[in-house]
Amino acid sequence: MGLGGTMTKTGGITLASVGLRSKAKKPLDDRARKDRERRRMRMITDQLTLMHDMESHRREEEVLQRMKRQAKQEEELAYESWRTNQCRNVITENRKLREARYDRRQDLETQAAAFKERQVLDSMQEQMTREIESLTQRDQFTREKDKEAKKLRQTVECQKMIDAIFDIAHEAYIHQQKQDSDQIDQRNWHEW
Repeated sequence: MGLGGTMTKTGGITLASVGLRSKAKKPLDDRARKDRERRRMRMITDQLTLMHDMESHRREEEVLQRMKRQAKQEEELAYESWRTNQCRNVITENRKLREARYDRRQDLETQAAAFKERQVLDSMQEQMTREIESLTQRDQFTREKDKEAKKLRQTVECQKMIDAIFDIAHEAYIHQQKQDSDQIDQRNWHEW
C-alpha cells in the first residue's frame, strides 16, 4: 500500500496523500459562517459590478457602431447627392445635343412610334378579346357544374325525403296490421 493507505492498489496517488482532501469536515462556527457569507456576498457584488460594467461597455460599443454606420450612410448620401447632380448636368447637356442633332428625324420617329403604338393596342385588344372569351367559357362551364351539383343535391335530398315517407308509411302499415284497425294514434306519427 505505502504511505499508510493513501495510495491506490495500482500505486497511484490519492487526493488525501497529497494533502488536497481533508480527512474530516469540521463544523463551521458562527464567525466562520459569517465570514464565508460575507465573502460570498462580496463575490456576488463584484460579479454584478463586473457584469454591469461589461453591459455598459457593450452598449457603448453598440452606440459607437451605430454612429459609425450613420456616418458612413451620411457619406454615402453625400456622394449619391453629388453623383446625382453630376448625372443631372450630363443629362441636360446630352438633351441639348440630342435636340440639335435629331430635329430633322423627329417626324419620322413620331410616325414610327404611332405605328408601334397602334400595333401594341391591336395586340392588347386581341389578347383582351381572347381572355374575355376564355373567362366566358369558364364561367359558363362553372355555372353548368354548379347547376349539376345543385340538381344532384336536390335529388339526394328528395330521395332521403321519399325514403323517410316510405319508412313512415311502412311503420303505419305494420301498426295497422298489428292493431287490426284503420285508426292510428297521433302520437305514433311523431315517433316514426
